[in-house]
Amino acid sequence: MLNMHFTQQQVGIAVSQKDIAEDKHRLELFEKRFETYELFLDMALKCHKLSPDRRPYEDSTKTTNEREKNAEYMKFVRDNESKMISLGEGSIFLFGSEVKSILDDVRVKILSKAELVDSLNDIRRTDIDTTNFISELSGKREEERGYQEGISSCNTFLKEFYEKKLPEIMEPYLKMTPYLAKD
Repeated sequence: MLNMHFTQQQVGIAVSQKDIAEDKHRLELFEKRFETYELFLDMALKCHKLSPDRRPYEDSTKTTNEREKNAEYMKFVRDNESKMISLGEGSIFLFGSEVKSILDDVRVKILSKAELVDSLNDIRRTDIDTTNFISELSGKREEERGYQEGISSCNTFLKEFYEKKLPEIMEPYLKMTPYLAKD
């Protein structure tokens, strides 16, 4: 009789250990998935806020403050680019191919917008030759317009992504089930 009680106790311990292991695995999956969610959210938000610098002759009080903010946003995007690529590639194992495909599209938009802003800023920083001011300015304005349209397209995509698409695709993966282990 004593031996039977001991066996039931061992079975109870084994079941508890199994439940704890399952909960631990579930928590680890949640943490890795949340890391991906959080980075893509932060990258999309910062990149959406990123805007081209103003021209030197525009309002200088706004220009300095905006340039500082833009520099912070750009630094964040550049500093986290590799991690975004890594987490995006690994997302196939955490979420599946459909979510990975969406994250790939977002990654392209984020990196494209950063490049467009960099290119536009380079144009705006270039000194204008005063002997050919009008043709230089009109040529730059046309080139700037193309970059601005690209930036605007990226902004629309990124805003839609972080406000609607990201929460929608991640919700099923980030729901935590109640603690399953039994007393």
